[in-house]
Amino acid sequence: MKKSIILFLVLTMCSSGSEQAQTEILKDTGTTSETEDTGEVINHMTLVDYPAKLYFAGDIPTEVHGRVEYAFSIIQEKLGKYPVEVYFVGTDENEKDNLSNVFCSNRENAGNFEASAFNSFQNFDDCLNFIDERYFSMYLQGGLETEQRGYSSSGNKGHNGQFEQLYHLLVWSKPIGFEVENGEGYNQEFSGVFHEYWHVFQMAHMDFYRCSDRDIRSTCSFDPEKIDYLVGGIWLQEGTAVFKEKTILEEQYKIGNLKNIHGDLLQELNNQYFDGQRAMEQCPGKSIRDITYQDSCSQAAYGWGAWAAAYLAHKVNDPYVFENVYYPELKKISDPELVFSNTFGMTIDEFFADFDSWILGSESERNYVIPIAEEETGRLYYPSDEDTAVANEDTAVSESKILWGATDAKPEVYAAADVSQTTIDLTVEWVNKAIGYWGSYGPLEIWIVGTGKDEVIALDEQWCEVRSTKDPNWNKEWDCANGDPYGSGNGWSPFYRYINDGGAAVSSYIRDHLGYYFNALIMSSKYPGPEEEDYKPVILHEYFHVYQHGNLSIPELPDTDGDWRTSNRNVYFNGGEIQVPFLMEGGAEYMAQYWYSKEPGVEAGYLKRVMEYKAEAIKPYFNTGKSLRELGYDEEFNSYDILTWFVAYLIHNTSEETFRVNFWSQLETLGFEEAFRSNFGKSADEMIEEFNIWINQPVEVLLQIIP
Repeated sequence: MKKSIILFLVLTMCSSGSEQAQTEILKDTGTTSETEDTGEVINHMTLVDYPAKLYFAGDIPTEVHGRVEYAFSIIQEKLGKYPVEVYFVGTDENEKDNLSNVFCSNRENAGNFEASAFNSFQNFDDCLNFIDERYFSMYLQGGLETEQRGYSSSGNKGHNGQFEQLYHLLVWSKPIGFEVENGEGYNQEFSGVFHEYWHVFQMAHMDFYRCSDRDIRSTCSFDPEKIDYLVGGIWLQEGTAVFKEKTILEEQYKIGNLKNIHGDLLQELNNQYFDGQRAMEQCPGKSIRDITYQDSCSQAAYGWGAWAAAYLAHKVNDPYVFENVYYPELKKISDPELVFSNTFGMTIDEFFADFDSWILGSESERNYVIPIAEEETGRLYYPSDEDTAVANEDTAVSESKILWGATDAKPEVYAAADVSQTTIDLTVEWVNKAIGYWGSYGPLEIWIVGTGKDEVIALDEQWCEVRSTKDPNWNKEWDCANGDPYGSGNGWSPFYRYINDGGAAVSSYIRDHLGYYFNALIMSSKYPGPEEEDYKPVILHEYFHVYQHGNLSIPELPDTDGDWRTSNRNVYFNGGEIQVPFLMEGGAEYMAQYWYSKEPGVEAGYLKRVMEYKAEAIKPYFNTGKSLRELGYDEEFNSYDILTWFVAYLIHNTSEETFRVNFWSQLETLGFEEAFRSNFGKSADEMIEEFNIWINQPVEVLLQIIP
């Protein structure tokens, strides 16, 4: 009797749109023909060649079936097909019981009633009791409550395990949002499909078995204790699921598979942030790392967990890092802590030491980690790419001119012959880190100088060759072969001084009469050398100059040759000027040290240690009688130190974002004085006067403003 009921249900549960797929379900009992030929064991970790098996209670409208099938086809195309059974429970008791029969018939056909350590059902009745008491009755009640409350979709859905029986079980309350195509809850149901299937993907990359021979099932035992260990906490399990459901939705909007009737990705994730924030009020002082499903603040693991996932993806500049790297590696080695550190370049402890404070910061800093979906293709990338497109469109002077400012062009790298590949790789790595922090600006060339005279002469020649290739109007006699710096010492070379003096610099070449602009970031192999910790912050320092320059377009300059080198000249804009090194160098140094201090592996208290050193070195400043705006490069002390403290003071009184983003973005449109007053509340001279009083305090007092 039970089997005749099953056949009837299967034949009547399918619309014409999903009948073919459902017919395949009748033929498949959990193995493919390929598997039958080879004898390979299919388990929950194995990709299969058939779609998700979908089973609907008889009271769910048939037009819903095709929409559900469509949603699953999208996510399986992205993440792969795994052995999945999905049961959609309606609100009718009798139909729910019929669906239980379908489930248990599938278990019987799959051999799940046989005596085995893997099987929890001994017979059909055991199965019926299990599925009804554990799942179906609960989900039916959830559907009824959804209807009574007038919700547009049901939040009652879940991945319900069954790994030991070699497949993934998903159970759904009535998918109300699918009843009206493009209705209010339509996209929410898609989101639910993407979310729950992400859990399938996660669990398909976790090995819960202990086997002496993985090809012989009888040698394997299921180890449920491994589940919590491999999951890594619900912040990671649910946070990545929310992050992926929202990003995949955004992709579908862009490629036209779904109509966006809600907000964009940024809005969606900010909604998650505030949901998490409200939830955390129930668990004050707790980190999402420690949240469980039983906690009153468990929703924060979803909302703030999504931001943790976004933060990690942005950290490695890969919105697809979880599906491309983290989970595939977890499948290989089953060590979540090692996989985490290998993937993200930091331990879980180091991550949370940063994230727990970062998540409480400004909205703009948070929003910076949210990827953008490319129009038409849906490809995810980071906001700097979008900024590039806008900047390129806005700053294009003519087709013959190289664009200045934000760019998606990768830096070009040139190195002397005696520079090791290790040094080259290290330099590029940290330039890329800086780009990840502040955006991509350029055009940018990286030139790395070694220690040999012959090698640097050859690098000079390469410089001239590159210049001449890119710009036929480049003056070789003046700009390349100007004098004899190697012999007489008279003349100019872009690199010669670095082999003796070391150091680093950024020169911005804006040749307005030629329409030819670029930044040259120069690093030496000594003072500091690549083996020294200072080498990395110096790269960040120099790239921040690129960022600064990139936020200033091409001004009318009094220079007759049109050559603008902002690293060693005054910065001109709208008729005003910033005295170098003032905010140029003070800003670059503080931002470099601040962001470096946040890197994984940097010792705790690094920034305070650096700023303490600078505080001890600034005493000669008080005897100069000069304003900060009058300090030059050739003072008897390092003017960078006092200027770095001034920027730290500005940021303390406002925010890092105010200095880094708002001030620099407004500089050109408002002019220096107005941009300064607008962002910092006082004129530059007033702020300097206030700072001069404040800085005359014991070091331990000054250090209180350093994060």
